[in-house]
Amino acid sequence: MKILEMRGCVMNLRNKRLEFCTAIVLLLLAFMLSPVGAQEEGTESLFPDLDVVSESNSDSENLSTKPERENTAAEGTNENQNLTLDEAINEATQLVEAERFLEAVVRYTQILNTPQGHGDVRALLGRGKAFYELRYYDLALKSFDSALARSPNNPIGLNERGKLYMDIENYREATQDFERAVETLPTDTEFLSNYGKALIQYGQQDAGLGNLDANKNIEKGVGSLTTVIETLKTLVGAESYRDEQKTIITELADTHFERGLGNSSLGRTVKAIDDLERAHELAPENIEFTERLGSTYFESATRASAMSPGDSESIISDYSRAISILTEALQKVEAAGVGLEKGDGFGSQSDFSGSEKMQQQLVRIASAHLELGKYVPESQREAQYSAAIEATQAVLDLDPNQVTALMFQGTAHRMLGNLKKAVELYTEALSKAPGFAGEARFRRGIVWYYLDELDLALQDFSRIQDDPRADFWRGVVYLRQKKFAKAVQYFTDSINRNPVYVLSYANRGKAYLNTGDFQRALNDFNQIIRREPGQAKGYFLRGIACELLEQRQNAIESYEKALKWDPDHSQASQTLAKLRAE
Repeated sequence: MKILEMRGCVMNLRNKRLEFCTAIVLLLLAFMLSPVGAQEEGTESLFPDLDVVSESNSDSENLSTKPERENTAAEGTNENQNLTLDEAINEATQLVEAERFLEAVVRYTQILNTPQGHGDVRALLGRGKAFYELRYYDLALKSFDSALARSPNNPIGLNERGKLYMDIENYREATQDFERAVETLPTDTEFLSNYGKALIQYGQQDAGLGNLDANKNIEKGVGSLTTVIETLKTLVGAESYRDEQKTIITELADTHFERGLGNSSLGRTVKAIDDLERAHELAPENIEFTERLGSTYFESATRASAMSPGDSESIISDYSRAISILTEALQKVEAAGVGLEKGDGFGSQSDFSGSEKMQQQLVRIASAHLELGKYVPESQREAQYSAAIEATQAVLDLDPNQVTALMFQGTAHRMLGNLKKAVELYTEALSKAPGFAGEARFRRGIVWYYLDELDLALQDFSRIQDDPRADFWRGVVYLRQKKFAKAVQYFTDSINRNPVYVLSYANRGKAYLNTGDFQRALNDFNQIIRREPGQAKGYFLRGIACELLEQRQNAIESYEKALKWDPDHSQASQTLAKLRAE
């Protein structure tokens, strides 16, 4: 990462944006303070109250444009002629297409100030769109409302107002507008696509508020987007649409992306990944598509590791793919020279700066490497932990106070056996972010344990409240100190806080074995088997308890089952051979 170049880039970008914004403000002030043309008494100002504009059906009368010609004389336009209303609106529309939005506002206002242009729906919609592009949402909404008051079922007006509602996160109103637009033109892919997006956003918003029916809207949105995808697929490669192929491909990619988000919200991870992969394939240059695909693979692997930890093949595959895609996204950011200003390259609605986005993805990459270290063969683990250190260091180069990066780097060093370095990193995290105190102390306590600093470990664990992991590790320390009663106490506390925490049952069972309470130990080992019937550990431990209880046949059966699930379990194999020989 060329960190110094990036930091210089952000200053240049900010200065350019400041200059641009200043120019916009000066232009706006100039327009507001200068006359925009002769106005009849009682007609509109530059930003008029649109509700008082009257309708006119006249499209063919000439429209005087002398004031407008005077305003554009500096550009070399010295014509002084009359335009029809249609020609004037076409001229204003061209200003919008050229992204000269302030000039378009003025031109549409001039049109609406003429007798011929009063209340013209096209001019109202055009001015609304120009205001929208300038992010003057209140003024844009006023224009759209006035246009739709005159033409309630105008699909273009409904679509434009719907997009505005989407931007201000009023998804209910957006959904209603897009639905009406679709009813008017049911085959228009843009209207269908916007309708689907709005339904998904509306559903997600309702889900966040606890609405149990929220998924119905998301499902309906996915269905609408599916219709769009099927329609667009028929147009790809069609000779009659040869000139529109680039636009069709772009729209198809965007629709797959949005449907992927909808499927993800519905918990359909495989379908979500299929859609996001297709979007990435169709628009490989799109950073947002790439970033979201990588994040979805990461989330899929994380979910699998929690729900199906034995499915190591899928977990390794998804984490590896996540690392590859997220790395690709970061490379695109760096190559494009974006990622340092708010939202650049990641969509205009992003709440993060580009630098924060980069940090977020680097942290995910580091986390994926740490998780892979648990599943890959032992010979590959060092490479995974080293890669995690490299990723977290890239984060810390961007922000030395990024606590999650400090924590992950500490864990990577711990797994590599660099225990003192791990303590340093956890201690630094603790000092920089008291809000992370519990997690930093927990992780540092584990390192103290492996450094044989048992008292320091207990100090860290004892300062953590209501965490079954901390209770478990206190039990582990006391077990090592041969304080078995205390060990049982803390393992029990851990189980009470989290009844499915298998390690607590295993270690409490070991503590019971050391106190001679073999039956309770057997009960704990049975709890492990109930929760992890496909793991050898519980059966092996149960075999030990059965031996001590002189239940020879039960012990043999337990060791046999341990070997069924782990044929390479040497202790089970040796103990079983010994029992059979007796």
